[in-house]
Amino acid sequence: MILVDGFDNAILGVDVDSQRIVYSKSKMVETLTLNGLDEEEAVEFLEFNTWSAYMGEHTPIYVEDMNIHDIREWFKNDLEN
Repeated sequence: MILVDGFDNAILGVDVDSQRIVYSKSKMVETLTLNGLDEEEAVEFLEFNTWSAYMGEHTPIYVEDMNIHDIREWFKNDLEN
């Protein structure tokens, strides 16, 4: 398993099938904003340096936090496009 340094608070769990750690994207952004970046800078940094990095078969999984309302809206918008 691969850990992302500085983001232990953003761990949601482990995908037991692939043995990959699962991280909350929003909690990762929150961590960086608490360390002085604004939200846009934090997202840009993470997209470029972390979320798009492939580190082999145990590359962590990064997920969007969503409740049922968010999921329904996401699927609705996806179907309309």
